Amino acid sequence: MKESVIMSTKIGLENSELKMREWDFEEDQEDVIKLLDIVFEKELESKGLNVKAIFDEFKSIRPLMNFLGIFSKNYRHGFDGFVFENEDGEIVASVNIGYSLYYWEVAMVATHPDYRRRGLARQLVTTAINHAKELGAQLCVLEVLEENEPAYKLYRSLGFVHYDSITR
Repeated sequence: MKESVIMSTKIGLENSELKMREWDFEEDQEDVIKLLDIVFEKELESKGLNVKAIFDEFKSIRPLMNFLGIFSKNYRHGFDGFVFENEDGEIVASVNIGYSLYYWEVAMVATHPDYRRRGLARQLVTTAINHAKELGAQLCVLEVLEENEPAYKLYRSLGFVHYDSITR
């Protein structure tokens, strides 16, 4: 059994060859799917999950979310995100930030193994939190595998606190 840790934070690099930008769901989804498949291969396999299927499911409900976004800004921001791309335009790191009824959720924090230890995840998560804060967020949560010590330490250093555990 693997235990996931749920963390939360109250809202409150030198990578000259890399560029951070907001992601465009339609345009970037294939590249983000490839990245997530590489980074989360074992975890996805153990859970019987498929990133493309998850993205396809979200794609199918996007029209509804866009319609609801007319009435509530929170639906307009259900799948916002940021990416780092290299000189060749390849996405090498990503983060998703979305509103989830009562709080904002940071998800899909992924850095390609060749680009780790450069502060990319820190910059992406910080940018995502600031984005949510600009949209009125008061609480952000995320889930991290307990054995992923580098990620756990990163999130703690950004102000997240451990408040629950889930065993699957």
